[in-house]
Amino acid sequence: MKRAILIVLLALAGLAAAACGALAAPEKAAGGIRFTYTDPNAGTVAWAGEFNGWNAGANPLVKDARGVWSVVMALPPGEHQYKLVVDGQWVADPENGATAGDMGNSVVRVGADGNLGAAQATANSPYSAKILMGGRTIALFQDVHNPVTRRYELRRPEMDTDLGFDIRVSDVVKVRFLTNINSEQQVAQDYRTSLNFDRGSLLFAKGKLQVLGWDNETIGTWDDPMHLVGAIGIYRHPYGYDRQGFRVTSQLYGFESEAVYADNFQVGGTVYPNFANGYKDFFPPAEAAFDRLNTVRSGNGYGLAPGPRPGILRVNVSDQNSDMAALRILRPLGGGFRAGLLGRSQRGFDLGTGGFNVVTGPLTFKSSSQCFAQAWYALGGELAWDGPRGYRGYAEYLTGSRRLNYVPGQMTYWEDFIVTGADSTGVTSFTSVRDSALGTSARSIDLDRSNRFLVGGSWTESHGDIVVRAELERQTHAYEFFQDLQEGMSNTMTVARLDWDRNWRYYLGREVKTSLGVEFTHFHYDPRTPWSYQFWFPDGNFWLERTEHVVSVDRMVMLGGEDALCVRPVIEVPLLATHNGLFRWKGTFETVALGRRPKYAESRFQLGFDLTRSLRVSTDSRWVKYDDPFLRLYSGYLSHFAQCAYTFAPGASLALGFGVDPWVIDEVLNDYADIGRDVFLFARGASGANARSNYYGLGPKITAAERALESERVVQLKAIVHF
Repeated sequence: MKRAILIVLLALAGLAAAACGALAAPEKAAGGIRFTYTDPNAGTVAWAGEFNGWNAGANPLVKDARGVWSVVMALPPGEHQYKLVVDGQWVADPENGATAGDMGNSVVRVGADGNLGAAQATANSPYSAKILMGGRTIALFQDVHNPVTRRYELRRPEMDTDLGFDIRVSDVVKVRFLTNINSEQQVAQDYRTSLNFDRGSLLFAKGKLQVLGWDNETIGTWDDPMHLVGAIGIYRHPYGYDRQGFRVTSQLYGFESEAVYADNFQVGGTVYPNFANGYKDFFPPAEAAFDRLNTVRSGNGYGLAPGPRPGILRVNVSDQNSDMAALRILRPLGGGFRAGLLGRSQRGFDLGTGGFNVVTGPLTFKSSSQCFAQAWYALGGELAWDGPRGYRGYAEYLTGSRRLNYVPGQMTYWEDFIVTGADSTGVTSFTSVRDSALGTSARSIDLDRSNRFLVGGSWTESHGDIVVRAELERQTHAYEFFQDLQEGMSNTMTVARLDWDRNWRYYLGREVKTSLGVEFTHFHYDPRTPWSYQFWFPDGNFWLERTEHVVSVDRMVMLGGEDALCVRPVIEVPLLATHNGLFRWKGTFETVALGRRPKYAESRFQLGFDLTRSLRVSTDSRWVKYDDPFLRLYSGYLSHFAQCAYTFAPGASLALGFGVDPWVIDEVLNDYADIGRDVFLFARGASGANARSNYYGLGPKITAAERALESERVVQLKAIVHF
């Protein structure tokens, strides 16, 4: 522990020293732009660039008593590339991080008024004018109270360092990658460690064409109304993480287009569930034959319904070897209108084995066992309008289906059957007459056909102080097959959303902000719908990513009902202007209708202010009340977190806190997010996964998790350094 604390303190001291000794970037001066270079031991320094024809002797720099060289250049408006010539060696300006060109020339942009324009840094290393390095180090020490021993016990300290590199190979090619060292993920011994690749990308950009190859990095979220790509799961994560692929974007011939292909990290190695008795497991006993093979009335008797139909399905709920392809094409239409076409396919998730029956005659059929992978496909269009005075409207329609794709070469046997008995209830017996090996044919079966439609609009007041948004979305699903359900079923979901944001600065003289989000959802489920086929789970809603769901803590008590109303108000009030004070209240209320008692009511009270310019204190308290008879939840719970943070230098801080920290690293984003309490509750069983698989047992898990959060006593010391 002493070793870890020493590392943190040295890092903080180094950053503070670097901040104090920062070099001076190019700046406006009388007569032009002043450039400086610090090196007391240099013999000669000159400025050379496009402006003076790259003449190394035309504009020498003058050294002062401190060893700082400087020159003022009368540069006209525009972009200027240059380098410094130090004792005959051409080097990029170490005090200017913006570079361009294959040679790594430094760049300044001079405006019409003579001021320097802002330029994004592309380098900060004296070893290369094309490499921009940066990172973050986090050290976390936690003392947790043990109620049994009644003492605080130190957990293993966490040390996590990210080191990132942005490499401008040329004006056309850019490389970015992030490496990581984490104390809990190392396998080396004797304090040895390794720098592990975490994520990265390679960008080719020329004119209006860009090609991006990425590995475990975000490519964003599409801005179509229903976000066909991205906005994943509870926290609406952008697309790209835990995937690798490429994206092509272009602006050609008046069209804006984007094409994406992605695959996960599990290349090959597909595993299908096995049956103990092989294909024989698919054949039902005679008394259950009617359930497997629907019969239709034929004259005075019964016969088999024609066509193929699945039998038993056994599925691995997984995302193995899954790939995705998506395409979006947009075109401005004039008058503020924009239209587009978009589509997506997702293949290879939920591997499994299933039976397949084909009726070959009025009283005969063939049956087989085969391996399959599931897939879904979607296609649709969108329309947007940006009108005058802050008005905007949009609409989108998508249609798609989820399918079983039987894998060629993965079938076992055909077996021919003849129906030998039938009565008023249907088929009662049948006899196998022949087995035969299968070929390499493949079949597809639609499991779910879905249509989605969304229409909405917004209005933004000219100063942005008022924003109102309203949306109506409808989603239908027709399940062609589920286990033994041959006749199919259909479910629908209708969602109405209203959001209102208001800034009261012109009325109250300060930045007082309020917002209100209201979402009403109505479900219509067929009585035969399995529990896991609710729309908030991906089993019955393929529009969700297969490994994600949208069952947050507050939504758990709303599962299984026909109506769900969520109200989320927020009030933000600045206090003590001289101390940068801020109070925020955030509420979440879940009920079945207006005027009904909430089944879930949560209030969060956040307060923070500066004691000094470097020292800030803050608190975050959460009160939640459950009222759900089905899960037998009636109690309320209160949890607190308080923190005192000291900023040593820009990007370097040390914080002492007490309680469960609401802000923790989101493992997907690799950045801090306000999900700490969610992570705590999920880890103790109050999660969407348990809600899907064991809802009857969810009540005790929620109670135990909330009690643990309420009683958790943690003293933590957290150091964060950005560099």
